[in-house]
Amino acid sequence: MTVQSIALTLAAVAGMAARAQTFSVLYNFDETPHGCCSTYSGNLAQGRDGNIYGTTFAGGKFGYGSVFLIGPGGGLTTLYSFDIGDGLGPQGGLAMGLDGNFYGTTYQGGAGPAGTIFQITPAGALTVLYSFLNNGDGAFPRTPPVPAPDGNLYGVSANHAASTLYRITPTGGFTVMQTLPSESYAPLTLGADGKLYGVMDVAGTYNEGAAFSFTTAGVFKTFYNFHQPTGSLPYGALMRATATSMGRHHWAEPTAAGWSTVLRRPALTR
Repeated sequence: MTVQSIALTLAAVAGMAARAQTFSVLYNFDETPHGCCSTYSGNLAQGRDGNIYGTTFAGGKFGYGSVFLIGPGGGLTTLYSFDIGDGLGPQGGLAMGLDGNFYGTTYQGGAGPAGTIFQITPAGALTVLYSFLNNGDGAFPRTPPVPAPDGNLYGVSANHAASTLYRITPTGGFTVMQTLPSESYAPLTLGADGKLYGVMDVAGTYNEGAAFSFTTAGVFKTFYNFHQPTGSLPYGALMRATATSMGRHHWAEPTAAGWSTVLRRPALTR
């Protein structure tokens, strides 16, 4: 068995004052049967049991990706292997719902077969909640839906001009809340104000990307338009910080500042 050059790594903060960090490789993926090719920056989610849950884009029993759990000491268990009928190629990892189950998406496969939204229990019981049809409902989702205080989950699909922002219930009730002008590669982020925040990569006034907010009541607002030299083509998720919403985006061209930038929400007034 050939071990791929892919490793699951967790960083533990050893001392906040000195910002020292200790990195430990917990597991090296081996393609079959445990999965491989975590090329996409998927979310890891910690369960109520203290274990870490995630997905692989490929590998597993059938070669189409898997869901795994890994303990604090590094022991990995494959909970589920996708077989195309229930999905193919989960890219974005998992988000834990308010019910303690985990939610994710597959980029392709399902009944559509333009991807699926699924729920999986910590014990590994998987349910396909929705299969994208690419007929106005969106297609090819890259990220997991995230839970909101209303008990539902919200996510984005990523099919260029056919991208959508959707709501799904834990039992599979699906609603398109907003059609997006461009795809989003990043999961939504729940703000302290109860709004959901996200980014689109080719959109906005300058067609270089935009950041938006969205309420569970359906109010959508673009609050920033990316434009060089401050950066363009946002790719990473916004992050909730102490008093600000922060995020990372890729630059269209390298600058002295590098390929990514951190933005603070109050300063986004463009």
